[in-house]
Amino acid sequence: MLGAAVSVAYYLLTRDKNPMAQPEEVIRVDIYNGTDVSGLARRTQTFLREKGYDVLRIGTANDHFKHTIVVERLNPSKANASMLARTLGLNRKYVTFSEDSSLAVAVTLFLGDDYEDYLPDSLGVIP
Repeated sequence: MLGAAVSVAYYLLTRDKNPMAQPEEVIRVDIYNGTDVSGLARRTQTFLREKGYDVLRIGTANDHFKHTIVVERLNPSKANASMLARTLGLNRKYVTFSEDSSLAVAVTLFLGDDYEDYLPDSLGVIP
């Protein structure tokens, strides 16, 4: 019984020290526009760069997205994607993990029709 209590205590004290549970210092992101709104990926790139993210690529998604999806590419704990979701004010249910170590990014952001719920209007659409 004592062994189980010690194990639980150790886990609780060290869980935040697990390097896999921590986001990268600078989170590298690819952004793909899954809407019909022209310039949305570039607008989001500007916003995220101002917040300290390293946006490597922007483009148009192959599919249309109703909801914005944040995909963690490196860390099964989804620490990087969760940090980006918090920055945008996105619900965590739209954060997922799909490992792809061939990419140079930690997170892929697919913008959906719900973008107005989190992207500040003050940025305006950039052509």
